[in-house]
Amino acid sequence: MKKIILLALCSLFFVPMWGAKRKVHTIGDSTMSNYSPAATPKRGWGMYLQAFFAPDSIEINNRDKSGASTRTFYETEALWPSVKAQMQTGDYLIIQFAHNDEKCKGEDVYVKNADLRANGQDTLTDMRGTEPNTTYKVYLRKYIQESRAMDVTPILMIS
Repeated sequence: MKKIILLALCSLFFVPMWGAKRKVHTIGDSTMSNYSPAATPKRGWGMYLQAFFAPDSIEINNRDKSGASTRTFYETEALWPSVKAQMQTGDYLIIQFAHNDEKCKGEDVYVKNADLRANGQDTLTDMRGTEPNTTYKVYLRKYIQESRAMDVTPILMIS
C-alpha cells in the first residue's frame, strides 16, 4: 500500500517546471524519519523519497521528528519555524501525523490534565495527545494555512 501511495505522490511531480528545481519538505513522525542504518534497523519512508526523483529537478527536505505529534512539532523545539524558514514559493509540503496524536487514548492532553488537576490527581507527562475532532484538526489546519500563505502546496498523507 505504501508503494502505491509513494508512486501516486511521485506522479504529482513529473510535470516539469522549466528551469526550476522543486523542493519537497516533509513533516511528520517516526514513520517518515531518517535513521542511521548503522545504529538501528528502523527506517522511515521519508528517508527513501529522494531515490524516486532526479536530484537536479526535485530536492527532498525530510524534516520529520520521531515522537512528534501535530502539537509538539508545531509548539516545541522550533521544528515548524525551522521548516518554514526553508520553504519558498512553489515548494511542496507533505504532512503526515497521527501515530503520536493518538496518545492519551485520543483525548486532548491539555483538557485531560485540566480534569485531572481539578480532581486533585497527577497530570500526564506525555504532552503529545490531541483530540481527533478538535485539536488534531486545528494543528493540521495551521500547517495548511501557513504553507498556503507562503504559496507552498500542502499535501496530507495518511499512513
